[in-house]
Amino acid sequence: MKRREEQLLGWLSFGAFLVIVGGIFLITPNLTDEIKTFFTDFKLEQVSGDFYFPTPQNPHPTFYKSIAIFCFAYGMYQFILLILKFVLKAEPTNKSGTFTSIIFWLVTGCVMLMLKNETIEWLTFIATLVILAAIALIITSATHMTFRK
Repeated sequence: MKRREEQLLGWLSFGAFLVIVGGIFLITPNLTDEIKTFFTDFKLEQVSGDFYFPTPQNPHPTFYKSIAIFCFAYGMYQFILLILKFVLKAEPTNKSGTFTSIIFWLVTGCVMLMLKNETIEWLTFIATLVILAAIALIITSATHMTFRK
């Protein structure tokens, strides 16, 4: 894939991001207030011994649902992007990064819905995100090592 095509895909991704965020703000009433409420609701919670972690004190289902919608929409966009990368004959490492992005965004959306429905707690959600990020790093690193030039 040529440098110009990579730049165009970058701009396409930025455009998709803006469309998704704008759409979520259009379909979610009072989202700005929900965001403010979420970020002002944090307190430090003792996790273990002297280790404290910031956690929201109340559920925020509207905010969590809007984040889940974003995750699912951006994950689906990543699937379209992966197809484009196959069509444009992108490098395997480039495709693997997009594949891991699909997994990350879709699983994060599912976990966000679990948080919204209070099936899991905040700290479990954070732990899941850390695990997902670690898996993405492992897959990306393994792909880079496998397909080195």
